Amino acid sequence: MSFRHAFKNPLGCITKNNSRNPTPGRRKDKELIPYPPAYPKPNDFNEKENQNTTFMINLEDLLIIERNLLFIFENFNNADEISKVCEELWDMTAENTLNQISNLYRDEHKRSIIRYSMVLLSTGIATLHFFISQYKLYYEIASILRTIAFYTHKSFLILTKFILSRVPFEAGNVWIEKLMVLSKENNKKKRKSNIANLNHYNKAICNNLKKVCRHFMAQIEDPTVKSFKLALLQIVRNSQIQVFDSRSLIEKAFGIKRESLRVGNMVKTPFLPKRYDKKYTLVLDLDETLVHYIENEEKGEYLTRPYAENFINEMTKYYEIIVFTAAVQDYADWILDDFDCCKIIDHRLYRQHTIPAGNYFLKDLNTLGRDLSKVIIVDNVAENFQLQPSNGILIKSWYDDAGDNALQELMPLLKEIASSNVEDVRIALSIYRQQMLEQLSKGIENPKLTLSHSTLKSSSN
Repeated sequence: MSFRHAFKNPLGCITKNNSRNPTPGRRKDKELIPYPPAYPKPNDFNEKENQNTTFMINLEDLLIIERNLLFIFENFNNADEISKVCEELWDMTAENTLNQISNLYRDEHKRSIIRYSMVLLSTGIATLHFFISQYKLYYEIASILRTIAFYTHKSFLILTKFILSRVPFEAGNVWIEKLMVLSKENNKKKRKSNIANLNHYNKAICNNLKKVCRHFMAQIEDPTVKSFKLALLQIVRNSQIQVFDSRSLIEKAFGIKRESLRVGNMVKTPFLPKRYDKKYTLVLDLDETLVHYIENEEKGEYLTRPYAENFINEMTKYYEIIVFTAAVQDYADWILDDFDCCKIIDHRLYRQHTIPAGNYFLKDLNTLGRDLSKVIIVDNVAENFQLQPSNGILIKSWYDDAGDNALQELMPLLKEIASSNVEDVRIALSIYRQQMLEQLSKGIENPKLTLSHSTLKSSSN
């Protein structure tokens, strides 16, 4: 068994519409059901800190996990799709602040139940994936596994309520609003407290995992099954086990080294073929840099940042253009196939090309196969290019401001770097940063940045 990095196809058709409209903030309607883009947002959480520490979590992830869990329960006979969904869920819950939500509470009893619920979430996912992908299930075992899927989903709904209770309400935050609707829909006929319900679901999952071990796994002589059975029994018999330890037991049972979850799934480097025509490379982020995804009821759509199309058209005259996103490939291609219908963008890189690092996906420019002295990356999250910060330009995040002109203002700088034939773009970017700081310190609101051969020469020395 291998929890490879899988990409879930959207459920529902994707309509193709290549009509072009250069208006800034252009809205493109698309049917994307039901998955919005999934990639972690920056957070400052450290599990060694106390409960007063700021805790940040990607609310998008909660909705995606809930929808996938529901999909498993409602489409249990679709083995191929369920196997892919389980792989995606295993990846999403591997290194996520979601695994530390128990630390939000001081009461040790409540913390223990919440923590064990996260343990059983990953354990249930692993169990479902293994049996659904490896065996043709007869009625009894299929019924037990579907019951595990049912209680795992119910348990996660309770977890979202705990998280919502600690999230300050923000008017207009679409993810909070969706989670609140979801919480209300599943709050009907509630008689017990949330923690009592969660504890009940934990016990139900454990009981059914024991049934799997007793009624099915005991009959199989395969060494892997025996190892997995031992891991399951250790987990269901120890309600104090940590998430990391439970996942390690499962990985060990299948002969998966923990580090292989990062290295084994990576595409071979360098990612890109040799470049022959252009001297410089411009790497662009997708979400909140070029576009912004929104979801209205059953329809997913994206907005295009003002001047984004003109920016790409101009920059391709000077740079090799690469879109490097932490989003999954299906989602990114859905947008880029429409956004770049003229095929101006030279290359696309996706989440599988990044390096998972907690709640970030790092974009290592060394993996491109390009001279770093000729590479610039533009991203709205500085942590994404923290491995090569001197190559980065941090652009403000864009959501729907039709008056935004960040890309338009960036064009002259990038043109000047390429036109000046600079030997090292990192020196040029350093000069720009220094000029900006100096002018801002003098109270100049709109700094004028420029390069000169003398400043480049002095800086290189």
